[in-house]
Amino acid sequence: MKLSRGGAYSIYIRDKTNCGTINIDYLHIVMPAFFTPNGDNYYDLFIPEGIESFNEIELSIYDRYGKLLKFAGGSDASWDGTFLGAPMPSDDYWYNIKLDTLNRKGHFSLKR
Repeated sequence: MKLSRGGAYSIYIRDKTNCGTINIDYLHIVMPAFFTPNGDNYYDLFIPEGIESFNEIELSIYDRYGKLLKFAGGSDASWDGTFLGAPMPSDDYWYNIKLDTLNRKGHFSLKR
């Protein structure tokens, strides 16, 4: 099964001998591999998908040298590719996202 969009899913598992079905609720988090803030309304923001079910959300974006470029929480957990109003160059950037007790780290590309 391929999950392409972030969010809440229910997974149903039935064994081959028909002894019953197991239901598992699963929160699928999708962190974009890239984004292109060029104003065409496609992938203009770095926005994690599937985080709306969490109560506490903190997103931090860093450059390759570890400089904090963006810190956002709650429903503002996104990045437009700028730092102090200036557009950042095409490059790889790193994120740290805290979702309640879950903590994930990774990287993505900004393409201009």
